[in-house]
Amino acid sequence: MLSVQDKKFSVNPTLFLNFRGDALVFYIKPCKERTRLRKIIESGNGFVVSSRGQHSVTFAADDETYDGDDEVFSVRYIDDCCKFGKQLDLKEYRVNKISRFGSGFDVMEVFVRNITWERAEKKWGSSDSSNSVLASASPNGKRFPYSMKEKRMIVDYVIEHESFSSLKGNVLWQEMSKDLANNGISRSWQSLKEHYRKQILPNIESFKLSRKLVRRFQDCV
Repeated sequence: MLSVQDKKFSVNPTLFLNFRGDALVFYIKPCKERTRLRKIIESGNGFVVSSRGQHSVTFAADDETYDGDDEVFSVRYIDDCCKFGKQLDLKEYRVNKISRFGSGFDVMEVFVRNITWERAEKKWGSSDSSNSVLASASPNGKRFPYSMKEKRMIVDYVIEHESFSSLKGNVLWQEMSKDLANNGISRSWQSLKEHYRKQILPNIESFKLSRKLVRRFQDCV
């Protein structure tokens, strides 16, 4: 049941379906509004995922600082779609100031499930593979250093899955490796775990998390 705040809008039960009746897929970065927004999305028969996929679109709170080249959009889009009773143009809600996609790319094509992110990368992605989320290794097999984007994805994954107590084991990292592979990132679970232990955890305060989340990471050493 929606909260009093949500009831000021009447949610169309087909609001977040495409013309074939498939659910639009939302990935919402951790924020205080996530639970409320999830209720709105599900009332419109959309689907909220805990990790990025081939048709998911990423949304973030307006107060979150983002300087990457991934396609990220304001959570205001969800409220505004509900308010106006229709799917609005995502481009008007873009958060990222730069994009690795060239002219001709329309994120709505991914959102309504006409194309996948993988296909979009191949057709409109930057020719500079070092900027791409798909580039974890070069053609000759040499590993690229972890990008800030990958580090952030690791931190977000732990938070999203409430996996703090599993950080010392192997199962979390094995599952993370599989999930990231579905998003085009090829990292072994051993590499993920080692990089987290040596590079991410000692610098966890640099990820601009709440004090509570920082302590939860630090308590699981």
